[in-house]
Amino acid sequence: MWRPEGKAIALLQAGKVNEAVGLLEEVIATGGLRNSQRRNLLGICYARDGKLAEAQRLYEGSLEEKPGDPAVLTDLGNVALLRGDPDRARELYLLALQSNVFLLEPRHNLVLAYQDTGHFEKCLRAYRDYRAIASLRKWVRLLAILSVGLLLTYSLAGAI
Repeated sequence: MWRPEGKAIALLQAGKVNEAVGLLEEVIATGGLRNSQRRNLLGICYARDGKLAEAQRLYEGSLEEKPGDPAVLTDLGNVALLRGDPDRARELYLLALQSNVFLLEPRHNLVLAYQDTGHFEKCLRAYRDYRAIASLRKWVRLLAILSVGLLLTYSLAGAI
């Protein structure tokens, strides 16, 4: 049985935003508001539905619960960008990256925020950083897979 978050994500991916909103609002109304993941997911639904003020309110509540959470900071930045405030979005993306420099979404959206504010050199630098981190993450995953493979090979060879 899927948890409400999984069902809501599947509905969002299928383009059924209103159904996802209904599901999450029902879960939250029955006492499930304490789960910040549900609140953030509902914020994403609201933002996709154009209800940016409601999304911002939910994200700010999540930020009070989990200060400095990079996912919430990124989501707040996304709302700021959608509301036409790229300077605020940039600040929020940079705060998110202070928590984890390897996050791709705030890096990608930072490119958009710099572009919207006319900082084209910073935009290009942010894009290069984004591409470098994306490439680095691929190599790290590949090395992790190879390391596990080598460990399994050596352990099986030692067992023979």
